Amino acid sequence: MNKGARSEAGTKKGLKTRSHANRKYKDGVFRMIFKDKDRFRELYNAIKGTNYGAGTEMQETTLSDVLYMKQKNDVSYLIDGKLVVFMEHQSTINKNIALRMLIYAGRTYERLFDVEKIYGPQKITIPRPEFYVLYNGKARVPEKQEVLLSELFEGQGEEYPFSLDLSVTIYNINIGNNPELLKRSTTLTQYERFIECVRGFESEHELDTAISLAIDECVKVGVLSDFLRTNGSEVMNMLTSEVNETKLRKLWVEYGREEGMEEGLEKGMEKERKRIVSLIEQGVSLDDIKKILSKEETPKKKRP
Repeated sequence: MNKGARSEAGTKKGLKTRSHANRKYKDGVFRMIFKDKDRFRELYNAIKGTNYGAGTEMQETTLSDVLYMKQKNDVSYLIDGKLVVFMEHQSTINKNIALRMLIYAGRTYERLFDVEKIYGPQKITIPRPEFYVLYNGKARVPEKQEVLLSELFEGQGEEYPFSLDLSVTIYNINIGNNPELLKRSTTLTQYERFIECVRGFESEHELDTAISLAIDECVKVGVLSDFLRTNGSEVMNMLTSEVNETKLRKLWVEYGREEGMEEGLEKGMEKERKRIVSLIEQGVSLDDIKKILSKEETPKKKRP
């Protein structure tokens, strides 16, 4: 049996063990794929219509400890005097993404230049930043949109001038959107087909089984086949963790809100987060967790 193939039985190991393993994985599947220099260059060429070849000088600048909780779905490189950052979103588009990109750029510039040069008398030149979000969540969003840092400023309009701005371009890469972009990047197309395959199987199977079946199916039909053969086990853990984290965030907000009103939002969400994680480690499904939390929440609402 090759590395990408797994029997269905292999996907039904105890959830407690799998959840423990998931917490060890930091990189998301998107980062794992596009951290590869050739794949990153292919994606950038597809977006910009450029033709950078294998001999193009590139330097990876991906940050490992900023903007995310567990899963890291960002990747960045210096290429031809530009700092290019790609981020993937699988849930709703974060309305503060421009601020997050500003922080990302600042941290990257700090790492690229010595403090002595930054505060010294000589002018330094810095890479031109470009920020992109690739969206493949389930919400209906435009094929392409641009969000600005200035949209977050207090006070809007001509009477509120500002001295700094930053733009982020968001591409919807779900099937049926941006066909020309997907056509120019074989890797991005195959990645999106893999995600769609997982979703298709998830409608009929538990998540672990759906991911395993999708991996086997994609290897069979030649979608990311080499990558999945080599990294199938890691992809299994990563994607399980990514999907569960997205669902957990919704549960934290939903069931941490009332507790947050009584004890402070941050404390409430942290308390419910620990409760939800504990239930998952006991092997309780997300649907059953919702039922449990709903029952626990009912008496609170009846208090005078």
